[in-house]
Amino acid sequence: MADLTVTDIPDELLDKMRRSAELRGRSLNEEAIAAFERQVGFAFPDQDVVVAMIRAGRDAMNDFILPRAER
Repeated sequence: MADLTVTDIPDELLDKMRRSAELRGRSLNEEAIAAFERQVGFAFPDQDVVVAMIRAGRDAMNDFILPRAER
């Protein structure tokens, strides 16, 4: 596993991270990893999952879309 050093963290942000970690029963390191995972997971969703969701939505909408001749 790789290491990452983060410098110049504002005191207020670090205090928030510490409080969040304490509330969740995590170490500061575990809380930082969870925050990274939330952000990266949100910013870069799994492409296969997104495609599957779009296809499922499209298939579900087919019942509601009239054929071109009936529009």
